[in-house]
Amino acid sequence: MTVIAIAGRHGTGKSTSAKIVAENLGLEYYSTGILFRQLAKEHKMSLEQFSRHAEGHPEIDRRLDDAVVARAQQGDVVVEGQLVGFLLRNIPGCIKVLLTAPDEVRLRRMCERDAEHREKKVQETLARERSEQERFLNFYSYNLRDPGIQLEVYDFIINTTNLNAERVAAIITCAVRT
Repeated sequence: MTVIAIAGRHGTGKSTSAKIVAENLGLEYYSTGILFRQLAKEHKMSLEQFSRHAEGHPEIDRRLDDAVVARAQQGDVVVEGQLVGFLLRNIPGCIKVLLTAPDEVRLRRMCERDAEHREKKVQETLARERSEQERFLNFYSYNLRDPGIQLEVYDFIINTTNLNAERVAAIITCAVRT
């Protein structure tokens, strides 16, 4: 049973890298971000609006988190999201990887994906991250920015500043195969 958790803040390359790792290893790709976006769409809200809405509705995060854990327990999956390493820390044999990059690098990458709406993208992302940080602290006492917690939870921490997604995926794939 293979379970790989790839975590990181927005713009670190976790989604792209996780998709490549899943393809390299013949595993399913499972994204908490996709689930969150689907729920936002169902509620007819932007991501920023839905993040604020989730602050007052802990059942939203619990539903997402329970779905992630349930899927991981089935095995043969690459799960990506901000909290997946923390959420899956008790799954036997789960390989937990954290991707990092400085804020300016992360924001630049996200703006390059949506250059037309650069300023809006930066504001939306920073607002979402403030909301997520508050929710994760309230619900789990988990601080996304605490290096001590990161070292306790993750098996590997990769700074993606100077690496493209293919290179990151190659590093993870190599680590999993050895």
